[in-house]
Amino acid sequence: MANATTTVPERVVSKMTVNVEEFLTIGIVQMFERLSWERVLDWCEDITPRVYLAAVCEWPASLMFVNRDGPVNTWQLIDDVGRNQMIMSFKTMNCIARFDSLGADEYSYYTMDQFFDNKMHTADPEGMVGSVIPNSSGKAALRSDLSVEGKIHQPISLENIMVRFGDQGKLKGSDCRVLHALLFRSPKLSWRHIVMMNTWDTCESHARKMIPYARLISAMTVQQNCLPPESLYNTEVLGFRVCLKVYMRLLVLSFY
Repeated sequence: MANATTTVPERVVSKMTVNVEEFLTIGIVQMFERLSWERVLDWCEDITPRVYLAAVCEWPASLMFVNRDGPVNTWQLIDDVGRNQMIMSFKTMNCIARFDSLGADEYSYYTMDQFFDNKMHTADPEGMVGSVIPNSSGKAALRSDLSVEGKIHQPISLENIMVRFGDQGKLKGSDCRVLHALLFRSPKLSWRHIVMMNTWDTCESHARKMIPYARLISAMTVQQNCLPPESLYNTEVLGFRVCLKVYMRLLVLSFY
């Protein structure tokens, strides 16, 4: 298999890896641990130094959502890579790492419509918006309206949890739900559930021209033996590794 020399496609977003030991000092790792997301920040360092871009871009071309009306832990996103079928599910993600270390019944699950809706729902924690966006004017919320804690966690969420494209300066209902979970431990969200909802929604919204979680998709392709022979890979980090000093510099800029 050869190393790809082409640039990373703009439509592919991977994840930002962090220096876990340094981020322990400011409590970010502990917030992930409280949600039982211990492996979300560090899993890719142990799993995959290579990202197979062609396979990642091929997978969602005609993506199928199986068991959408069933229990979320039976959901499957399925498509072909080469001549084989690659499946994203709670089970196949757990074969990569224990992203949700609790049992499936221990988490709270929104419907997809509720999770992506910008309106409040009965499933939302009381006072969610005011806690996360205390400076909101009542109009479309912006990143600058977030609480100090929200500003600290939003960049990591956009790269590692609620991966999305487009204007990252705006806040959506899904952003608020994820940030409230990180900051206040409620709702008790499942990272795998978020990934499956966001993967399907992103591919559908962008006519399958935008692909989040590239490293995860690549790792599952390898794990399920779906990789075509002589597949090109990229060893350059698709996201980026960030140490505490760099992250704090980026954070300071976000306050202006």
